Amino acid sequence: MNTYMSTELIINFDKSFSKSSFSFSDCFIQLDSPDHIIVKSLYSSVNYKDILSSMGNPGVTRRYPHTTGSDLSGVVVDSNSPIFKKGDKVFTCTHKLGSTIKGTFSTFVLASSSFFMKCTPILNPRFTMLLGTSGYTAGLTLFAIATNSTVKSKNVLITGGYSSLSLFLVLLLNRMGNIPTLIIRKSSHNFPVDNFLSFETVYEDDYLESSCFGLGKEIFDLAIDLCGGDLLSKVLSQVRSFGSVYSLGNLKSSRVEFSLLPFFQRSISLIGINAEHTPPDLRSSVWNFLSLICSERDLEILNESVMFFDLDSYLINRLSGNSSVFHPLIVF
Repeated sequence: MNTYMSTELIINFDKSFSKSSFSFSDCFIQLDSPDHIIVKSLYSSVNYKDILSSMGNPGVTRRYPHTTGSDLSGVVVDSNSPIFKKGDKVFTCTHKLGSTIKGTFSTFVLASSSFFMKCTPILNPRFTMLLGTSGYTAGLTLFAIATNSTVKSKNVLITGGYSSLSLFLVLLLNRMGNIPTLIIRKSSHNFPVDNFLSFETVYEDDYLESSCFGLGKEIFDLAIDLCGGDLLSKVLSQVRSFGSVYSLGNLKSSRVEFSLLPFFQRSISLIGINAEHTPPDLRSSVWNFLSLICSERDLEILNESVMFFDLDSYLINRLSGNSSVFHPLIVF
């Protein structure tokens, strides 16, 4: 039985002082479980769940020390699976890795083969991780919308500011012929890639200034909400008859007060999106959709490279509030 020495990024969280620390540690792994594979890491990415885990969020990670990371692409070096063989290029995204079980911030990863898909010439290791969880979630949302209607002539609203997920949504909508409206904070000016993306902006404070509960002016054909809270309440009141609101997150709050009037007087729909529980057939369709609608060159615009052994410094900066709008591609 082959043994592999893997270097992993360990997160420790001190509950007494609410303080996180990071360190690299070596460990040995062996393929001793049926239907598992060992993958040598090529690329990964950082998403919001990884940040929450690094902050000691008990809703994501309950036991420390812990290795987070939910995305990975790499090469199979050992396999107990009939699906994958040594030398196969594979990737995983939006599964349990990094939360309840050890994650992908490691030079070798031992995990169930059910978490992985085979790479293709287009869905290659770099392309899949340039998207990562944020890009996949954006693709899942736009695939759901495109399955039911066109977006080309629609008035689309996105909440969530300059997060990587909202920017992936803008990119994909642009490729589908749509220029959406993005709600941002007033402190978010000087966006560094606005020459490459097309969108209108509305300041969050201005948008919420005139409160509206129940039925407001019909403005948007559909909306994609990452925030919840008072923003979602306002958005629901402004969606046109037979329009839809897609709920992707709760950056502001998971508690929302809203009227039922938009639902039974305008027949609007509120649709939840959960990337982790995507059925396998739908997951394949979404990745195929992403491979057709955007290119690696498109995705490079929204990414910044972070070397694996600099990942601790990157996470420390993020936790210190020095965040970047760019999606982090981890290079091993």
